[in-house]
Amino acid sequence: MLAAELDRWRRLKRIKLRIRDMQTMQPSVLWSLAQVGFFNILKTMNLPRLDGDDGEPRIIRCISGNKSDLEAASKISEELTAISDGELAVSELELNDAIVEAMTNAVQHAYPDDMASETEWLQGEWWVSGSWIRQERRLNVLIYDQGVGIPATLPRSKVWEKIRGRLAGLPVVDGLFSDHAQLIEAAVEEGRTSVDTDGRGLGLAEITNLVLADPQGRLRILSGHGETIFHSGQPVQHLNHGRPLGGTLIQISLTLSQQSSGTS
Repeated sequence: MLAAELDRWRRLKRIKLRIRDMQTMQPSVLWSLAQVGFFNILKTMNLPRLDGDDGEPRIIRCISGNKSDLEAASKISEELTAISDGELAVSELELNDAIVEAMTNAVQHAYPDDMASETEWLQGEWWVSGSWIRQERRLNVLIYDQGVGIPATLPRSKVWEKIRGRLAGLPVVDGLFSDHAQLIEAAVEEGRTSVDTDGRGLGLAEITNLVLADPQGRLRILSGHGETIFHSGQPVQHLNHGRPLGGTLIQISLTLSQQSSGTS
């Protein structure tokens, strides 16, 4: 999110950035920022010199775009498989489909032309990164956009009338549902059960199905004021925060399959 915000600011202002007081930064912090591509995405001029580090987590370089980029998603999937030493329980194709779905949501829904934003945005832009934690045998994929958020766009969706039935009894403020976490869950659940005219699911169906197929899977979505966490085989968690996120952040967390847990 920090890289995305500075990237937006750099591109809109058309400026070049430099690192200040680099010598005061912890080497582990510099290494993590370098791994995620923080300095590259910002076109930083005075890149730090860093020795290799075999610590955890392993992180892939953050990339950004403003279209449903099949090539970029495939590259991310390949890099995630590589840093995990090929131990993932899911196929690159499954992971690729989930990432593309998140990109598509950002491009098609996150930045509506007729909705105001407090800050100038990069139309349709998304940022993606990921990490592998070997000790936990866990993969994390992060997809972020700086749009208006799921709670703001949901009432404009084609499934809103169906979703409203799931929201009966929730608090309403100024004619709007104020429990953003419940709105996120309703959007995800309706997306998994509804299909478009071409037979495809709506919403975050591909992502949710991928995560919940993993017994240790976890899907965390922050958007608007809401934070909703889906765990395989557990109740959905809901949190509502005092300040809005400023976009939508999706965290996909996957582990090895039981059959693969004996390998290293």
